[in-house]
Amino acid sequence: MELLYSVLLLIEFCLAIPIFILLFFMRAPYGKFLKKGWGAEIQATPAWVLMELPAFIIPLIFFSLFRKNQPTDISGVSRNLAAALLNKSSERFS
Repeated sequence: MELLYSVLLLIEFCLAIPIFILLFFMRAPYGKFLKKGWGAEIQATPAWVLMELPAFIIPLIFFSLFRKNQPTDISGVSRNLAAALLNKSSERFS
């Protein structure tokens, strides 16, 4: 699992450098720079939900995958995880 993480992290950093340079020469097509032909247009609310979905789903996946390493009484952990997720989502609406 550590090797996978290291490889994915390296790929992300290697992609970030050319994209960072490229964005000095071209405008990212969103907001007022929106252009036709750059993909599907999504309304703001569904786009926000789609964007935030990984922040909700990925912790749940990791929590369920590595649950066997947790103590048998995980009610406190579950409450803390739920509170953190609800706090994150409530910040978006305030």
